Amino acid sequence: MHNLRNIAHGIIDFGEESAPLAATAWDPSDDSLICAFGPTENDTLLTVKRFKDADKPEDGIKIASWDAPSPNPDLPVDRVLNLHYFADAGLITLVLAGGDIVTVHEDATPDQDLIEIVGSVDAGIAAAAWSPDEELLAIATNADTVLFMTRDFESIANITLNPEDVKVSDHVSVGWGKAETQFKGRGAKALRDPTVPEHVDEGTLSDFDDGRASLTWRGDGQYVAMNSVLGSTPKRRIIRVFSREGVLESVSEAVNGLGRTVSWKPSGQLIAAVQHLADGVDVVFFERNGLRHGEFGLRLNSNELAEVCDNIDLAWNVDSTVLAISLPGRTQLWTTNNYHWYLKQEIIFAGQNPLPQLVKTTWHPEKSLRLSCSTGDRLRTLEYTLHVSRGPINAPHDTGTVAVIDGCKVKITPLRTANVPPPMAFEEVEYSDSALDVAFSCTGNEFAILHHDEVTFWECGYSAKPVMRAKHVKTVSLAALEETVAAARQLCLSPGGEALVLSSGAGSGSCRVHFVSKNSTISSMTTAAQVLSLFARSDHERIHCLDTEGTLTSVIHVSTADEVSSIDFEPLLIQLPTACPQTAIWHQDRQALAFGLS
Repeated sequence: MHNLRNIAHGIIDFGEESAPLAATAWDPSDDSLICAFGPTENDTLLTVKRFKDADKPEDGIKIASWDAPSPNPDLPVDRVLNLHYFADAGLITLVLAGGDIVTVHEDATPDQDLIEIVGSVDAGIAAAAWSPDEELLAIATNADTVLFMTRDFESIANITLNPEDVKVSDHVSVGWGKAETQFKGRGAKALRDPTVPEHVDEGTLSDFDDGRASLTWRGDGQYVAMNSVLGSTPKRRIIRVFSREGVLESVSEAVNGLGRTVSWKPSGQLIAAVQHLADGVDVVFFERNGLRHGEFGLRLNSNELAEVCDNIDLAWNVDSTVLAISLPGRTQLWTTNNYHWYLKQEIIFAGQNPLPQLVKTTWHPEKSLRLSCSTGDRLRTLEYTLHVSRGPINAPHDTGTVAVIDGCKVKITPLRTANVPPPMAFEEVEYSDSALDVAFSCTGNEFAILHHDEVTFWECGYSAKPVMRAKHVKTVSLAALEETVAAARQLCLSPGGEALVLSSGAGSGSCRVHFVSKNSTISSMTTAAQVLSLFARSDHERIHCLDTEGTLTSVIHVSTADEVSSIDFEPLLIQLPTACPQTAIWHQDRQALAFGLS
């Protein structure tokens, strides 16, 4: 029943004058980002910069830059396929499509070169990926070979891909997860043999297939999976699994319309890929032996499908709890529970013309809910926490109401009235835009949903008899605030039922709190520091903010007789020793007690 709540959101706009941002990599030692810019057709300069607690493009610290012209006449411009940072050695590695493998010593000694080309593949490189233990580099070349190199860039294996590789695996499906294998009562015996499928895929290529390859390692670094087009007649796309020693272990079963992207769940259970269908796109899963193991559909409309084509990337976070799906102009964060996939957050990159760019998503290697999302002209660094969106907990309004976000739907269950197990719910409310956060009033008879540029207000009566179902009351647009709401993050309802929205903007190290009154007027105030969370006190009589230093403040809204309203912040006499993403304040008999989970 957890949602993902955005507790940190930094935005840097590079603009059109800067070279496009090509790749990012985390430095886990200080949570900074290593960014590679360029090259382009007009400027072959490739620049590497470091961004730490940055708000503006000029905050980036230049590490190195050099000319990187394309060595291949068939490749108009070279591009960065893989960017990796070795925190223990202060070493940056870049793998370029033209075939060069480049190292950059951030703190080069007198006997070291700042920039060094440590290897080159004449045929060019299709994909590259470092193992999680940073000891092996897997490279897929344009000459249908796979190379395994050590950290010192010594080749230990050179495997030639062969159409006969498909014979490595002899798949036998037992119908896992299919409707035919589920028990259906007395008539179940009349079912046909579930191991005999109704339709057998031949592995035909999608109309959008561009022939590119991709690589992904299992979390323990013992196996690597490669998604590529098999050089047979007719052509088909398969996923090969190699051991750490370069031995081909298995090949995936045939799947029609298989996409180019692939991502191995770090826990090792499943390999995620994409399947293009006639009416949509599915995320499909494979076991290590190549057998298919379930799927779920992306909720894309016809316009979004036309933009996507095969521009989809998948990336698991480090603890295997969230799957990031990168699309043109957006990144979606999905979680699963009880065999149902929930769309928990959607990170939108608005204002891209003429067509949205594919968003590049990079997870932090140690902090499971921290990530960066980037396009050529914008960088976002985000962090989330697990959060339960619940109703009031004080009698007589404590109906045990819980709201679960699932894309454009919010699943609501008052557990005192109806103990409905997920993924089912007592009722579902749906809107045209995906939800970011949900907040309930002090009585539980009102709630609001935060969207990307709107707040929707709803009425309900889950403690009434008969129960009053949720009803949409009004929608208040946040678009009039322009740049002040570059990224709406959190929502809370005041004692009077007004909405307070927490947002982050580009080029600013602070946040803004917006008060949305019942007559739809909006007043805003900039915070003195970065706000981690916005939440209501246990009795809902006060709204509080917690900043990144652990300081707690109360949000005070003042309305005058001439309907001019303002927001102020009143410090509390409570200071947490550290910033806690999950914080609550219990208030009783004029005594306040703060709880924080770091």
